[in-house]
Amino acid sequence: MTPRRSAPRRSAVVATLVALAVPGAAARAAPRAVRATQEDDAAGERDVAARPKESYPQLPAAWTLASPRHERYAPGGVVVAGDRLALAFLVWDPAAGDQVALAEVEPGLAPRVVLVTTAPAECFWPQAVAPSASELLVVFVRQQKGAAELVFARRGAQGIGAVVPLVRRVGCLSRPALAVRGGKAWIAFENRHAPEGARPNSDVWLAPLEGDRLGTAVRVGDGRFGDLQPALAAA
Repeated sequence: MTPRRSAPRRSAVVATLVALAVPGAAARAAPRAVRATQEDDAAGERDVAARPKESYPQLPAAWTLASPRHERYAPGGVVVAGDRLALAFLVWDPAAGDQVALAEVEPGLAPRVVLVTTAPAECFWPQAVAPSASELLVVFVRQQKGAAELVFARRGAQGIGAVVPLVRRVGCLSRPALAVRGGKAWIAFENRHAPEGARPNSDVWLAPLEGDRLGTAVRVGDGRFGDLQPALAAA
């Protein structure tokens, strides 16, 4: 087994762009027809035309995760061990629905892509987090028969385990936030809570992942107004 060279390759991921191309991307890249000026009575004197996407600087993609049959979108990734990228994303089949996939990208090797879910469902916001160099967690929201829940799957030495539900979610389904501290994954998520004698309200909750379940959840906001769209960072 060849020893891993870590220091010289750590900057490789920084300048890496992973392209999630979708069917028809080549057609969309074709020159567009010139459009007529829109008549807009609400436009102000300071309004200016939007800058064309083609005018922004672009870097060539080092890898591609394109599929000729399925649309791949909503990526969420994490750098593992300095030079590897773990990327969770959705795979959409028009005839069935979404599945969650995980791609592991390493410099000099072709991406390895595996499915996290075993059957199509309505899924949102897959994200990957690495509590250690040998463990990956894929966290996402799954909705079945109108009921939403926060779920996760673990990728260890034996491969990807089964999807495990963590908590039932009620109300707005915003993206959960993940962070790692001391080898433990923490999850911040939005959920509706009804204290005794009060109306249900959207609040942000924070809980550690302990084994295959959430630890004690703490309500971050307790004011009279709702708290939305959590973001999480560990120092």
